[in-house]
Amino acid sequence: MTNTDFFKNIENFGHTLADLGFSDGATKEQIIELEDALNRTLPDEFKQFIKKVNGQVSGNFYFLPDQALLFSTQDIINEYKSLLEYVDDTIEFYDEYQFKDKVRCSVWSESRIPIAGNDGYYLFLDYDPGPKGNIGQVIFLINECEYVVLSPTFKDFIANYNKLIISKTLKIRKIVEGQYSYFRLTNNKDFLDGNDFVELFGQ
Repeated sequence: MTNTDFFKNIENFGHTLADLGFSDGATKEQIIELEDALNRTLPDEFKQFIKKVNGQVSGNFYFLPDQALLFSTQDIINEYKSLLEYVDDTIEFYDEYQFKDKVRCSVWSESRIPIAGNDGYYLFLDYDPGPKGNIGQVIFLINECEYVVLSPTFKDFIANYNKLIISKTLKIRKIVEGQYSYFRLTNNKDFLDGNDFVELFGQ
């Protein structure tokens, strides 16, 4: 299963990517600019993903934990530079670990790339894991100092979605809250947090 399968699976629910608030894909130049700003080569699977959709422009569709929205390449650059300001505040916890020793306890790191977020919750690609983690693992900040690991790689992250969609564990549902409505990729819950995704993804 690939990134292409993921987008096909999403559109098979009867909604176009544009209707769900995804932006057009990133250009080769935007990806080069992103990697230059991060001083890092990103996983091919992630680059292929953002070539298809370069972030989300609205909260019309949620598929990530805690209503996090996918960042555009420019959002990633801006968020990364902003979060770097806080690295020194938690460096003392660098050699302490959490989540089965897969994640370092320092909350902020120049080796974590924010790829999505919402109201203080962030989804990262983690390039400096704990001793039992994987380089490039996908981690989610569930509160001000605690992380969970969702997948060992971005490729696995998307593969998990594909499996759950094909098995019909996850479906796109319309959620109505008062006069507002939006779509969510979910199971039987109206809201999924980081711990729900740990359980869904079997981590």
